[in-house]
Amino acid sequence: MLLDKIRATIPEECGSMIFVADARNCVLLYMNSEMKEKLGIQPEDDSYIGKKCSDVLQEIEHSCENCHACGGCDTKRFTHALYHNVAHDEYFQIRWKSIEIEGNNLYLEIADEVTEQIKRQEDTLHQLNRERVLIRCARTLELKLDVKDAINRLFEIIGNYYKAGRTYLFEIDYEKQTTSNTYEWVAEGSTAELDNLQNVPIESIQPFLDMFEEKGMFYITDLDADISKDTLTYQILQAQKIHSLLAVPVVEGETIVGFLGVDDPQENIRDFDLLTSVLYFIQNDLEKRRVMEQLERLSYEDTLTGLYNRNRYNVVRTSLKKKAPEKLGIVYMDLNGLKHANDTYGHDYGDKLIRKTAKILYEIMGKDAYRIGGDEFVAICVDIEKELLEERTAAIRKRMSEEEIKVSIGSSWRDESVHIKEQLHEADQRMYEEKKIYYRQNDFKEKL
Repeated sequence: MLLDKIRATIPEECGSMIFVADARNCVLLYMNSEMKEKLGIQPEDDSYIGKKCSDVLQEIEHSCENCHACGGCDTKRFTHALYHNVAHDEYFQIRWKSIEIEGNNLYLEIADEVTEQIKRQEDTLHQLNRERVLIRCARTLELKLDVKDAINRLFEIIGNYYKAGRTYLFEIDYEKQTTSNTYEWVAEGSTAELDNLQNVPIESIQPFLDMFEEKGMFYITDLDADISKDTLTYQILQAQKIHSLLAVPVVEGETIVGFLGVDDPQENIRDFDLLTSVLYFIQNDLEKRRVMEQLERLSYEDTLTGLYNRNRYNVVRTSLKKKAPEKLGIVYMDLNGLKHANDTYGHDYGDKLIRKTAKILYEIMGKDAYRIGGDEFVAICVDIEKELLEERTAAIRKRMSEEEIKVSIGSSWRDESVHIKEQLHEADQRMYEEKKIYYRQNDFKEKL
């Protein structure tokens, strides 16, 4: 059932409101608990399914203006916008894209209410008399298309406010006991350090962690006077020629998971309020980043087998069409007798057969493998040697035979005149010829 597949794919509880609609007709197929709660729908009530999203979400009898679902949307990345519901004076940050589940083209939208955030921002602007800077910070995070671009731009605004040499974010990996510089803005004349500060031992920031625990945030006015010279922290800061810095912790629950730093500030040096104000937005967007990365991954993953799906296949095919590699190998594979198996033993048996086939294909082809249809699989191998492609194809045949799985396989390899579309056609045709032989030898009355 499509609803069950959607529920298995979309995070039910992630702090955001999510709904899925049929991209062809804007009919609602799924809402998560946060969306239901916002609309006053009981958790067990699925009566909205089959209704137009405009009827349920906007309470209007016609399609929404500039409908994203009906107008088509990107399958590769989320599109973002800030939406203001004037009637209720509520603000929502929305993201939307097209996804494919079990061959169905669906519209996915994620909404986060940011009314409190916007209102709090407005109050902060009046209280701290920093209207221009905070508005630019907030709008940067709301309107930029991706988190990385937004935070980099935000750090530029902060850096200019403090007239600093560098503004950056460190994130801590407690499992690996390391910390890494994940975002950075550098003023003209200063040196970028992001590439040099990856997977640094966590002990290098231990003095920072101690000061965060003691003070919450801190300002090192003079490196030589404030930090002991026998610490790794001092050595790292001295190597970067840092004389002073502002730092505020990034906290999740009661755990410090990173910190925002400003090196060598020249103005507003005692002003922590701007950093603590924008930190709320940064933490919010970092949390959303993790959810978005998961959803991005799911939009490229076949829910039945775990292989890459047709969405990912189309992206790779387009990329190779634009820029062909020096060598390209294609393996096209189709299960034989799947319809007969489904009719005889049931669809659960057919699904197990597909999963077993996919598992073997992945073990041999790895991330080069795709499930592009019900019983169709493709492997696209870039810069592979002909001998290795033949060896892997033979290994697939052997494993399938050992598991008594009937498949037809066709392949294509070129190191001259490489052309993804032509080679896919070649491999498909060779697979088809093999399939015709199989069905001539087996009295299944199936359509090829």
